[in-house]
Amino acid sequence: MNVRDRQQKNDNADRRIRFLFLEGIAMQFQVSYSFRTKITTSLLMAGLFVFMLLIPSARAQGQSQERLMTVIEAVQTALVENHEIRALQSATQAQEMDIGIARSYLLPRI
Repeated sequence: MNVRDRQQKNDNADRRIRFLFLEGIAMQFQVSYSFRTKITTSLLMAGLFVFMLLIPSARAQGQSQERLMTVIEAVQTALVENHEIRALQSATQAQEMDIGIARSYLLPRI
C-alpha cells in the first residue's frame, strides 16, 4: 500500500466517523424532540381533563338548589311531558273526530 491509499482510507474513516457522529446527534435530537412532543401532549391532555372536571362544578355553584321529586311526582311529570304520549293522545282525538265525520254521512240531508 502506498501513502496515497492510506491517506484515502483515513479520509474515508474520518468521513464515516463524522457521519456517524452527525447521525448520532440527529437521533438524539429526534429522541429529545419526540420526548418533548410527548410531554407537551401529555400536559395539554391533563390540562384539558382538569378543565372538563371544573366546568360542571362551576355551573353548579351558579345555579340554585333544585327541588327533589318523589317517585310519584317523577312519573306524573314524565307522563305529562312525554312527547310520544302526547302524539298518541292527539292521534286518538283525531280518530274520534273522524268517526264523527264519517257518521255524519249517515244522517239525512236537507
